[in-house]
Amino acid sequence: MASAFVFAAVHAESNSVIADTVLPSSPDDQAGDQTGDQTGDQAGQVPDGPFVPRPFWRKKGDSPTFAPDWYANRGEATVEVHFDSSKTAAQNGELLKRTLSNLSAGDHVRIHAGTYVVDSLLVIQAQGTRSFPVTIEGAPGEEVIVTRSDARQNALNVDRSEYLIVERLTLRGGSTGLKLQSANHFMLHDVEIVGTANNAIAANSASTSYLYFIDNEIHDTASHGEGFYLGSHDGQFVTHHTFVIGNYIHDLNHSDVDQGDGVEIKDGSYAVIIKQNFIRGTKYPGIIVYRTGREPADRNVIEENVILDSGDNAIQATADAIIRNNLIITGVIGIMSKPSGTAPRDLTIVNNTIIAKGDAIKTIDWDTPESTGIRVANNAIFTQSGRAVANGFGNARSTANVVVSELSKTFKNVQLDGSGLDANPLETSNLVGVANAADLPGHDLSGRVRTGSSDVGALGIR
Repeated sequence: MASAFVFAAVHAESNSVIADTVLPSSPDDQAGDQTGDQTGDQAGQVPDGPFVPRPFWRKKGDSPTFAPDWYANRGEATVEVHFDSSKTAAQNGELLKRTLSNLSAGDHVRIHAGTYVVDSLLVIQAQGTRSFPVTIEGAPGEEVIVTRSDARQNALNVDRSEYLIVERLTLRGGSTGLKLQSANHFMLHDVEIVGTANNAIAANSASTSYLYFIDNEIHDTASHGEGFYLGSHDGQFVTHHTFVIGNYIHDLNHSDVDQGDGVEIKDGSYAVIIKQNFIRGTKYPGIIVYRTGREPADRNVIEENVILDSGDNAIQATADAIIRNNLIITGVIGIMSKPSGTAPRDLTIVNNTIIAKGDAIKTIDWDTPESTGIRVANNAIFTQSGRAVANGFGNARSTANVVVSELSKTFKNVQLDGSGLDANPLETSNLVGVANAADLPGHDLSGRVRTGSSDVGALGIR
């Protein structure tokens, strides 16, 4: 791997920020990070060239990129599960299921290396507390696989649970890899979900809140094949104050996938932070959000993601969202906004770098009376054969968006096929020093403070 971003460990802090996103705090959940004000080479740069981002592109060390403060309250392991080589994988799986079916606040189950096959319904119901969360983890440095041999059920179900941590496992196969039903204050950290017959992660059959999906790898799904499917299609069930941060999502575009969104946040879900994810190879949008229908403080935020090789719109949004500091390199459309249940409205699209073969930004019905509260600023826009802004900005306030004519004269090394990802602007480029300062985020895609830099695009000059 070429040079990668710097990661700093997480600590609890009320009203803290992840870069420019002020995270909500409540009596139950206060979370933060130490991304901080980095300057110069400490901030790293977008990796140059094709690679598999392991460790993840903004991650360093074993600590999660981001976590609620109750994550620190995990106790020592109370139960050790060892794979018994004298038994079959299915027998070991049944023993594991029994262990996971009877958990109390403060329990910490450490599972050791092995492939545990569970072909019956596997449901975790764990009622932890803020001070005594329940933890289920794979032993550090060991390969722990939980799988099933068919797709008649999900690999893992979580229901009637709170203050539950699941980390360092591989979930393989099943219909959905992880199905969350009634769950709040739940954290999935450093888990690989692969080879599912449908979605990787779904939380669409009950309302959920304070879900933390941190530093996971999700890939090679089938059928609908979404990486994250959060909230129900009809908006009956929503998720809120949920964090999708630092995940590596890839290869959701095989021939047996008919949808394959990377992250899909359904209508009505709100206060969802989608940040620092590396998304490559989706059939449908890399990230898609609809509307929240709520006040500005509850907008969904899409920031500091790298999205490559989407077979559809890289980012799609209808309303009530902030889209900033993302790097998009796509063969189709960069950012799409169109009606879905409501007219496009209350969108902030700032300081993205959009490299597209097709239209860089496409708007539909932005000129209707209902389309208000939209601002588009400081975006670096390149299109090979499409339109910079298809259908125009309509009622939006637009300022300091710069069209790039030649990649080689603008960026250090960006290639349309994704083989070059260094989107730092050259000192001589037309992106430097021309941004509208009032719309500038405080940080850029790498987490570097934009002190003294008024540059257009996801990365400030360094």
